[in-house]
Amino acid sequence: MNSVNEKVSYLKGLVHGLNINENTNEGKAIVEIVKILDAISDELNETKKSYVDLKEYIEQIDSDLTNVEDEIYGLSDELLDEGSEYDEENFEEVKCPSCDESVYIDKSLFGSSEHIECPNCRYGIVLNSSSSVKTE
Repeated sequence: MNSVNEKVSYLKGLVHGLNINENTNEGKAIVEIVKILDAISDELNETKKSYVDLKEYIEQIDSDLTNVEDEIYGLSDELLDEGSEYDEENFEEVKCPSCDESVYIDKSLFGSSEHIECPNCRYGIVLNSSSSVKTE
């Protein structure tokens, strides 16, 4: 008897087996309590099912978001950890003026009129030359 549903079913059978007189005040109360517990058990089961569905949906959204981030920001954390297809010489570390986190920017973007958004705090960074940064 692990689940609430099983325990309520057991209690219903026990009350039925005791032949409780529903005409007495105590009998009415016990029968109503069992009905309420049964309704609560059903609601709990529905909530658990909804939770599982929502959890799966959120995991899928998280996976999709990771794919989008990889597309937008280029290299994923996995590639950075493995070191494959990542050439440090092509990127320059820049500290975000807002959150002071390191942002690695492709060197080919310096000197252009590109605006880079800090992936940590969304602060706008304008790249001027090879290593200078102007903030917005």
